[in-house]
Amino acid sequence: MSTPIAVLGVLLFASVAGNALVGKAYLEQRDRAGLAERARDTAASAAGACSRGVVDLRDAAAQQKIAAEADIRAAREKGMQAGERAALERFRRQAVPGDACGSAQAENDDWLRRRQGGR
Repeated sequence: MSTPIAVLGVLLFASVAGNALVGKAYLEQRDRAGLAERARDTAASAAGACSRGVVDLRDAAAQQKIAAEADIRAAREKGMQAGERAALERFRRQAVPGDACGSAQAENDDWLRRRQGGR
């Protein structure tokens, strides 16, 4: 074999080896890029699901707030009525002035009449 052909053979071998290394590096980079794209897509999907969940929670919280406000108003009204009834009881005069037992009996009779739907 002559020297120029041997040199061309060595150069050809070096070229093939270089192309193999470049090809391998390209394939590794392509695989990494594919993994990065899948990771990006997964993260974007998770972020979208999270955002939808936050919107759903915000809507549910708004509905609960409206329902709770109505319940709070109703409870406040009942509390005011109970307070008024309590004030009437605290400052009520004796039914039979000077006779604690007679007053208690009259008040119990009145209470039973109201409980039974009378008055």
